[in-house]
Amino acid sequence: MDVLSGDYSKPEVVVTTSNQITITHANLNAMCLNKDLLVGVPNQVKVRVKTSLKYNALPTYSKEEILTITPFEDLVIPLPPSNELYLQGSAVPTNWGYPLPVSQKLTKDPNKAVFTITTTLTGGKELVFLSVNGFYGNPAYKALTSSQPLVGGLFTENKAPNWLGSNIIIPPATGVYKVTVNFVSGTFSIVKQ
Repeated sequence: MDVLSGDYSKPEVVVTTSNQITITHANLNAMCLNKDLLVGVPNQVKVRVKTSLKYNALPTYSKEEILTITPFEDLVIPLPPSNELYLQGSAVPTNWGYPLPVSQKLTKDPNKAVFTITTTLTGGKELVFLSVNGFYGNPAYKALTSSQPLVGGLFTENKAPNWLGSNIIIPPATGVYKVTVNFVSGTFSIVKQ
């Protein structure tokens, strides 16, 4: 599967070793979300079947079919009730203090459940994602475990009564990083710019 304007250079692929395959609504929706199609809007995609009868044999492709699909937002973690997200911690200028400046507010993509910010972070320090400016919100968002890679990983809601998760540790070098928080996949990334 690819977007209508795509050339199948980076397709969404489903593999089977038999002559049958079942693709669920959830599978198809995940493929559409991976292609960054707009949620709640009819989108056209193209699909084809690729077959190969022998190892290293040239593949054969079916006729291309056009499908109209309306992806739905399927979140691993619910969006913050405020629909806002802020950086807080020792890795940012406020160093756990309040109020949080606008410079620590992440920007939400209007078409996806993804928040991003590009900002300077202090290397080796910690941060969390807050849903409220002014206090440690309920929920806040933290790394799922203390062993997440320094470049990102899974995150979780940190709220009463369980208060799950661990503070996120920034890579060792101080510098400008792009932070992305994806509620569809339940992942965050911290990439040096």
